[in-house]
Amino acid sequence: NSVEKSIDLSKINFKGFNSWPFIRLSVLHKWLSTIKPNNQDFLRQSFYEKLKNFILSIFIYKKNPIKKTNIDIIYFSRSDWFKHKIDGKLFIKWSDSFNYFFNKKYKIKNIEIGEKFFLDQRLIKLDDITYLHFKLILQLIKYKLKKFSRNLIYFQKISSLDNEYEVQENIYKVFGFKIEINDKLIKLYELSIFFEKIIKNYNPKIVFLECFYYEYAMAISLACHRQGIKCVDLQHGAPNDYQIMYSRWDNIPSKGYELIPDTFWMWGKEPK
Repeated sequence: NSVEKSIDLSKINFKGFNSWPFIRLSVLHKWLSTIKPNNQDFLRQSFYEKLKNFILSIFIYKKNPIKKTNIDIIYFSRSDWFKHKIDGKLFIKWSDSFNYFFNKKYKIKNIEIGEKFFLDQRLIKLDDITYLHFKLILQLIKYKLKKFSRNLIYFQKISSLDNEYEVQENIYKVFGFKIEINDKLIKLYELSIFFEKIIKNYNPKIVFLECFYYEYAMAISLACHRQGIKCVDLQHGAPNDYQIMYSRWDNIPSKGYELIPDTFWMWGKEPK
């Protein structure tokens, strides 16, 4: 709040979109890493595990690749959070419940964008789900090659963040550190183009997410915004006064944020 109230948020633009929600998330991650250095241990895998999962992800993607067809709803799931089983089969309490209630009335395309690829779980739940793990890794490799080669023409051609100096100075005053901004925003922007192509293939009326505050979800929100498609955040947990990405947005620009969904589908009056 101290940082937000110290700067003009309406001027934090990058390639035509207001990037403050992603910067806020980056500050949160940086701060968490200072107080909990091993907070992300559960996401770490050995090179062998990564390679094995990557090879398998190619075959899984080929079973249900992205296709050009019209559907009503794209549901971007993130099933790596939980591994509940019902009758011996993996059950994802958000996406499976959503499909149970709506798949008879609407044509739904389920696309899985979980950040960690659970090898033992996916084989029992292929159905009509498209697993993007393979494509997302390729996207990351392309970005890293550009960054490693330091293609200056490319990195300079993509505009830097407006008002960056003021943002960094105010973050430093409050937290005592600065964050990497421009390269991360380039990656986010490229991801939004990647997801925009996917969305165009299916021409949906609406898009659903299970959580809006991570890189892929914000890229999807931006892609939906450019396409004029409504994006919905389906409540995945219990928001409260101390959940930093769901609370205390006290200084919001009049045009809002393209990185945040249009609608939040809550479970009741209290979270609303």
